[in-house]
Amino acid sequence: MSEQSPSKERVTKAFRGSLLALGTMVATFGVLEVPGHVARNWDDRETDSLAADSGELLAYERLLVDADPSLWGEVVATHRLQVLDRLPDLETLVVLVAPEARQALAADPRVRTLSADLDFEIAGACCGSGDARLDPAAFERARAELAEAYGALRSLPQRREVLLAVLDTGIEASHPDLRNHDAGRSFVPGERWDHDANGHGTAMASLAAGGGHDPDEHHEDHEGHEDEAIQSLGVAPSARILPVQVADRRGRARASQVAAGITWAADQGADVILIALGSREPSQVVVNAVSYAEERGALIVAAAGNENTHTERYPAADPRVISVGALDRDGSLAYTTAFAPTTELLAPGTSQLAAALKGRYAHVTGTSAAAARSAGLLALVKATRPRTTPQALRGIVRGARRAHLQGDLARAFPAGPLEVSALCEVLEQPAAQVRLSAARVLPTHARAGTPLFLTVRVQNTGLKSSAADTLRIRIGEAVLEVEAPALAPGAEVTLRARTQAVAPGSIQFALGQARETCELQAQSGERYRDRAIASLRSEGRRLIASLEGRGATPAGGGLV
Repeated sequence: MSEQSPSKERVTKAFRGSLLALGTMVATFGVLEVPGHVARNWDDRETDSLAADSGELLAYERLLVDADPSLWGEVVATHRLQVLDRLPDLETLVVLVAPEARQALAADPRVRTLSADLDFEIAGACCGSGDARLDPAAFERARAELAEAYGALRSLPQRREVLLAVLDTGIEASHPDLRNHDAGRSFVPGERWDHDANGHGTAMASLAAGGGHDPDEHHEDHEGHEDEAIQSLGVAPSARILPVQVADRRGRARASQVAAGITWAADQGADVILIALGSREPSQVVVNAVSYAEERGALIVAAAGNENTHTERYPAADPRVISVGALDRDGSLAYTTAFAPTTELLAPGTSQLAAALKGRYAHVTGTSAAAARSAGLLALVKATRPRTTPQALRGIVRGARRAHLQGDLARAFPAGPLEVSALCEVLEQPAAQVRLSAARVLPTHARAGTPLFLTVRVQNTGLKSSAADTLRIRIGEAVLEVEAPALAPGAEVTLRARTQAVAPGSIQFALGQARETCELQAQSGERYRDRAIASLRSEGRRLIASLEGRGATPAGGGLV
């Protein structure tokens, strides 16, 4: 280590002394529990790095330790960890670790995995304090749109009250549109679940399940004007709202907070969990929390993200989560929505009238709003068919949605809006509904006698189990038969077969009433059998891809 000047050495010693004094103080007042060094109410976003004015950097990392809970005490004592939180259901410790201790902690055989406590944030800004004096016609339009979009589903018999958890910034519990809430919980140190300082959680709760209030009460909002015409703005006003604060007043959260919120909501019996926030990277502790919720019958609905990309944020990209992108009011894809192969649904997400802070209302836009609408819709489905599992709910969604794109693009990006009429038909007449999709032949171009590999996906998008059956694949005059197993509601399986090419043409797949096709193309000297990008180079504003394949290639092999 390089030598320090006397003045820098004094600063370093003073800084260390301050840290020691701070540790003593927080221990005295119960912020730290000793032994075990358990930190309470620690918010380290502003102090991720603690540094002296010297060459030494005391940069403590907030990490997640996956280990058997029976070994936690030993691990903490061995590495002198500061414990910020314990997630026993997920067998995870949230700790602060000094840089020099990380390597030893990661190498400890008692530690299964060591990972960062990733940052999450809400999917876009929200409405703040809103506008207390919106044109009354706006409320009429909003209620008319809700009635038109969801009226048929609302009219079905609801057999049980549904609990819809909203993992967000909390709610304004005194808002007249949110009287149908249960007691919630905050996982943000120093903040209350019933005092939303951001507004995002309040808006999401009202869009999903805002219960409104009795117009005969002539309630006056905080600004003194009567809002007697205002009733419910939520898709599922009969549901109970469970507020779970995992994000702070700035809309930021940690993976550990999101995971803790998911597991707590599942333990409270939540049927649907709305998560309108995300991270750019997957977090294993959140993945485990999704599994925990799934095992307890909770379906998670998440916003895809407000970035115009073909990649989603997590947990939306988790295949067990219903990921929702946004549509404009004219039904076109919203410019600011993520739209990926993992996106399940598209829903209205532009200028949606929602509850705002101080008892007011405002228009909100984004995939958060779309996810909230979809969570409310799935709460209605659950109320109609209470025994429907999360897997079956996902199957119903895939069977009742209308692909936004067409042709090959729809195969890659299957998301689309739900057809409520088709959904109602499934709910009113429960039955198995077998669908075929994603039929493929490889290679796509072949000569006679070339070995072929065929695949097709079989899904049961109904509410009853399907019976075992035989898949028939017709290639020219030949017919292949493959046994298809019985499938539970929402289950799917990929069936495979091998054969040889006879002639180019359509390959037909049939399973009961379900049909699907794919095309086998003739191989010639001007076609690739299998194609791949070998290299990329730029020339000015042009990007040139060089292709290579196992079949014959055109002269030059370049695509501009």
